[in-house]
Amino acid sequence: MPRNIVGKLMRGSGWLAAASLILIQVAAAQSQYPPLIRNTWTQVAPEGFGDRQNSWAWSMYWFQGKLLVGTNRAVACVVKEAAHNKNPSVPYPPPDPNISCTPDPTDLPLQAEIWSWDPASNTWTRVYQSPNDVPIPNTTPQKYTAEDMAFHNMFEFTEQDGTQALYVSGCSAKSVYPGVPGSRVLRSTDGVNFQPLPQAPGTLFGSLKSYCFRGAASYNGKFYLISLNPGVVLEATNPERGNNAFRIVSKLGEAPEELIGFNNYLYISFFDPTLGFTIARTDATGTL
Repeated sequence: MPRNIVGKLMRGSGWLAAASLILIQVAAAQSQYPPLIRNTWTQVAPEGFGDRQNSWAWSMYWFQGKLLVGTNRAVACVVKEAAHNKNPSVPYPPPDPNISCTPDPTDLPLQAEIWSWDPASNTWTRVYQSPNDVPIPNTTPQKYTAEDMAFHNMFEFTEQDGTQALYVSGCSAKSVYPGVPGSRVLRSTDGVNFQPLPQAPGTLFGSLKSYCFRGAASYNGKFYLISLNPGVVLEATNPERGNNAFRIVSKLGEAPEELIGFNNYLYISFFDPTLGFTIARTDATGTL
């Protein structure tokens, strides 16, 4: 899939910050609406939907007349335990009184949730909670963790038969429990019932064992999805079929971050520790 590099961005660039400030000031001056400030915002849901382990509202989409929000669970605890696994000198639990972690990391409550807001009644309802049925290796007695510890992205896609479906990118607990299965992608047509895409062993989608699925985009009637670890861009005409309906359309070893269809191109951002951030575009034709 040939692409053109359209921009590069190095971290810590002073000129970028200055240019961004100028653009914001110009945009504010030209807009008929005042810029957003702290007092513009009001809290519309209880913190963590009543559970402090819902650390982040990590994804959000308006679908079927409702606002859906996906959570990321016990983020600070997960980050510290993942770091502790790599370097035992990193303490777990973290010595921070504002972070509440279970003493034993295999007891972390990692069942990611999806909440739905109904504007007619101004009420929030939990419509999905990830099952807690994945065995954690090397635990006696046997302990279990969630199939999804976070929902990173939500994206609506028009399928070949005209069905409007919501696809939800999940993240597995592989970073804290090496050896557990990889991530899943959920699909819903009503915003209430969610089912994972098929990931049968031996198929491409079932063999990825991705730590996390990220952004998704629609371009020329096809569905594009980013996988992390391995970092690849996936393409499917019929994503609802999962399994071998997907194919890899980026080169192995690259690090895709986000993607979007815009102005007759598919734009993808990549990260390289040497080059910084690179933005590329493609018409999604030809060969790799």
